[in-house]
Amino acid sequence: MVLLAALLPLSFLVGAPAALGAPAADSASDCALRGTTGWTDEGHDTDFSVFQRPAGTIKAAMIFVDFPDAPAHSAESPADDAAQVTPGADWLWNASYGKAWLDIAQHQRWARMPHNSTDYGYERGMTHEQHEAYLKDAVAAADPDVDFSRYDMVYVVPTKNASAVSYTPTYMYEPGTAGVVADGRRVKWAVTFGQDMWH
Repeated sequence: MVLLAALLPLSFLVGAPAALGAPAADSASDCALRGTTGWTDEGHDTDFSVFQRPAGTIKAAMIFVDFPDAPAHSAESPADDAAQVTPGADWLWNASYGKAWLDIAQHQRWARMPHNSTDYGYERGMTHEQHEAYLKDAVAAADPDVDFSRYDMVYVVPTKNASAVSYTPTYMYEPGTAGVVADGRRVKWAVTFGQDMWH
């Protein structure tokens, strides 16, 4: 009773300004952070023509690449490397309250990239064009063994020996550009993993 009696005056005071003709509280949209990019800003509507919708089963092709200057060692298994990434499917399932599931198909063979790992400019600050060139080479290297028309997104996992592939950026197709096409389907979303998956 004491707590209820203490809260009654507070609720009266909170309601008092409206009774005296004060302006109503701002709406939640009035408090949203101002966007700067127009499409990747927190608190704004998501443009699902650009972003993958987080619902249902999302099919991902996981491909494994090595390089002329960083070949995979015979003891390195694509399955072991995949184990660093695949728990993300459980995380997505839990974070979406069971509304989205990542169905990751592992294509467990090493696809040799046409250039050295150091040739891709794979460092913080790499351009979208450099990233897209890396993805295009990876998809082309794996294409003889993978039907990319079956997948919504692509995961590219490099050999642990490729120290020049330092971090894990996300790729999104930019409408109006050539992009990456394989097996009659445009790759709109991809993640190219790097050394940070090990550290």
